[in-house]
Amino acid sequence: MKSISQGNDKAAGSPQASVIVLNYNGVKYLEECFCSLEALNYPEDKLELMLVDNASTDDSVEYVRTNFPQVRILQNPENLGFCKANNIGAREAKGEYVAFLNNDMRVDPDWLTELVKPLLRGEEVVCAGSKILSWDGQAVDFGGTIMNFYGHAWQEGHGSVQLHEFDEDKPILASCGGAMAVNRAVFLEVGGFDDDYFIYFEDVDLGYRLWALGYKVFFASKSIAYHVGHGYYGRVADASKRFLYERNALYTIIKNYEAKHLERVLPVALFLLLKRAYLASGTKGSSYRPGGMPGSTPQSCTLANYGQKVWHTLRGEGFLPLFRKVRAEVARRLGSRSLLSSEYETVPRQALSFILAANEVIEHYPELLRKRERVQSTRRRSDEEIFRLLDLPFKVLYEHPEYEQAQESLSKAFGIDQIFGVRK
Repeated sequence: MKSISQGNDKAAGSPQASVIVLNYNGVKYLEECFCSLEALNYPEDKLELMLVDNASTDDSVEYVRTNFPQVRILQNPENLGFCKANNIGAREAKGEYVAFLNNDMRVDPDWLTELVKPLLRGEEVVCAGSKILSWDGQAVDFGGTIMNFYGHAWQEGHGSVQLHEFDEDKPILASCGGAMAVNRAVFLEVGGFDDDYFIYFEDVDLGYRLWALGYKVFFASKSIAYHVGHGYYGRVADASKRFLYERNALYTIIKNYEAKHLERVLPVALFLLLKRAYLASGTKGSSYRPGGMPGSTPQSCTLANYGQKVWHTLRGEGFLPLFRKVRAEVARRLGSRSLLSSEYETVPRQALSFILAANEVIEHYPELLRKRERVQSTRRRSDEEIFRLLDLPFKVLYEHPEYEQAQESLSKAFGIDQIFGVRK
C-alpha cells in the first residue's frame, strides 16, 4: 500500500479513516476494488480497510483473506441488506471518518484524500459524496442528488458525457451511499442508515435527516470513483425493486417533512402511487364502471371527492386512519372478489408492488411515527431551507400523459406549488 511521508502536509492533515466495502457474492469485483484501495495516496497508519460480508456463498471472504490480508473482515450470518450491514461496519470501524464504497467500484489514488477535504473545513459539513463515473470514465454515474416532492430520487447527471459540468464542489441534498464519507460519530448519533430501508433511497433519507438536524452534505468533485453498475442488486427482480422504491420514498417524507408540509404532500403521494399502480396494471377503469360499482356512484369516485375525503380524514383523524382507509379503497378498486363477482383479472407483479409498498407503510406506521418524532424534536433547519436543494421538485416519476396530468392537477389542488415554487 502506498503511503505519504509523515512530513508531508497532506499526511499531517489526514484524519483516521475507515473504508467499508460491503459485499454479497461479489468476488469477481473485489480484486479491482481492493487493488485501487491499496494504491490510495493516504497515510497507511491512518487508514483501515474493511470488508463487511453479507453471508456470501461465492468464496468472497476467503479470496480477500488470502489476497488482501491487511483487510479487516466482518462476516454477517445472513444477507442484512445495504443499510444494516453498513451500520454494523460503522459501529465496528476505528476511524474518525467512515467511507462507504460499493464492491463494484474502483477509485482514483486521491479518492479518499479529496473525499474527506470538505469534512475538515468545518461549517457543519459532516458528509461528502464522490463524483462517480462509468467504469470506462466516459460518462457520469452520479453528480448529485435529485429528489421530487414525494420522495423519489435520481442520480443527477446520470449518463451524461459532459463530465466538466460536474467539476464544482457544492452542497447537495444527499451523497450516493455507494461512494461517500461521513463523520462517524455524527453518523451513529443520528441513527446511521435506516435499517428498515434494506436498500434504495437510504442515502437520500440520511442526507435529508442530516440537513434537518443542522448539518450539511457536500459534493466532492475531485473525489473520483468508477462504477461497474448493476452488480448483485442489478439482478433483483423489477417488482422487488419497485416495492422498495415506493415504500422507501414514503418512509422518507413521513419521517422527515414538517407536519405543515406532510399534511399536504402525503395525500398527493398516495394518490399518485395509486395512479402508478393503475397504469402499471394495464386494466381499463371503464370496464368496472358500467352499471355502477356496488354501493357507489360515478360521482363518488371523482378526484375532487377523494381529495375532500382525504383532507377531512387527515385533519380530523390523523395519518394512520387515512392509511387504513386508503388500504380499504385499494382493495375495493383493484381486485376485491366481492366487487368482481368471483371474477379475477391478471395484472403484472410490478403493479401489485405499489399496493404492497403502501401496505408495508401501514403495517410499520407506529414505528415510523417514533422515528419521525426523533427527527422533528431535534431538527435545527426548516424544510423551506432544505427545499432549496431540490432543483426538480416536480420531476415526473412515471412518463405517461395521464400520469403527468394527474400530478399537475393534484399539485394545484393541494397547493404543492405554494410549498415548492413553480415548475422548473
